Amino acid sequence: MKIDQLTTERLYLRQWQQSDFPALASFFASAENARFVGGAKSPEEAWRVMATYIGHHQPYGYSYMAVVDKAANQLQGTVGLLN
Repeated sequence: MKIDQLTTERLYLRQWQQSDFPALASFFASAENARFVGGAKSPEEAWRVMATYIGHHQPYGYSYMAVVDKAANQLQGTVGLLN
């Protein structure tokens, strides 16, 4: 079973979209933000992280998902599992 989107009262947890990249790259550009997830990354490295999340979903049906605030329609973070 593939999980493409989960919905709560306030959030969408969904698969990554190309439009999410600027917010993800901004997050990883900050050493303070990224200190618990491997540290700061260049835009190229952040792109590879997002591509890994997307690619992991294909064979396994799950991965890290984008967490989006419904009201603001804004990326808030990521949550999920990897093998």
